[in-house]
Amino acid sequence: MFVIHSLLPCDLGRDAMASTFIRLHTIARRAAVLSTFAAASNTNRAPQLAAAPPDARLRRASTSPRRYSAGLPYAIVRVPQNILGIDVGHISLLVGYSSDEMASVGFYAKGYRSGLPMVSPDQGILVSPDPLYTRAAANKTLAARIVELHTGQLDEAQAAALNAWTDDSAGALALTRFTTSAGKERELAISRLDGERYVGLASLLSGADNCATFVERVFEGRIKCTLGIPRWCEPVPSNGRTGG
Repeated sequence: MFVIHSLLPCDLGRDAMASTFIRLHTIARRAAVLSTFAAASNTNRAPQLAAAPPDARLRRASTSPRRYSAGLPYAIVRVPQNILGIDVGHISLLVGYSSDEMASVGFYAKGYRSGLPMVSPDQGILVSPDPLYTRAAANKTLAARIVELHTGQLDEAQAAALNAWTDDSAGALALTRFTTSAGKERELAISRLDGERYVGLASLLSGADNCATFVERVFEGRIKCTLGIPRWCEPVPSNGRTGG
């Protein structure tokens, strides 16, 4: 997810800012063209979505009868996200706690409620349920545009990472309870990721990820995201990768 207004003059020098705006303009023009050719793929709903209700979140280790383990299902999906009238997309991860229950999770910056940084990296966190997935899944029009990029089964390393991310006894995960504008009680799980940094323009700045490049790295070989743009993420053919 990208928020243009978070690109502030204090982030870059004058020359660097000019260069960044030129790159953003080029990316936006390419996105507009590619969106036209890729529109047909947006009609394919992910089979896993039925098992991933919008309010499902990651399970805390302290309250779960069992931990995440290798073999549980997961899916990588592309969610629509419009910025200035252009669908730049957002990558969300659906994680199975059982064969028929999946939770959404997304990679964000710690201060995401105020807008995501484009060029100044911030602490990276996981948010579950994923706010952008939740919004799209609850809207009939947007839900029809959620695209499944990959489905598979967790391997040992991915399951171990999930268990570390949901270990509330170690302070890695905390719950926030809030009331929606409709008066409904909701829970949001925030997982702190030590050593991880978020930045929107991840392809231009090293040492940080956005929602797309984070999933591309953790689930290596499952998706390929051109220039780190979520809208341009595509599945990697099965003959070009190994594992689930």
